Amino acid sequence: MAVHLINQSCQIRNALGLAAEGDTVIITYDDPEAIAALANRRVKIALLAGSSLKARDIRSNEAYEIISESDWVKYTTSSESVISWG
Repeated sequence: MAVHLINQSCQIRNALGLAAEGDTVIITYDDPEAIAALANRRVKIALLAGSSLKARDIRSNEAYEIISESDWVKYTTSSESVISWG
């Protein structure tokens, strides 16, 4: 399992090419389009706490979770593969 940190909306398309089934994608900015781009992927989507996105803003059928900064640290330090996009 890889963790993909998407820090800029312009990087979502690049990340899609490498995100595999079972990977975790952490989106660090408020962009419902980024989540919609992941709609057909079998990845775990995580948003940082404090996101202004609401469930109604997200057109994807995929589930997502809200993570704390502490969770973000755990994801980025415990995974064998962390890929930062932007």
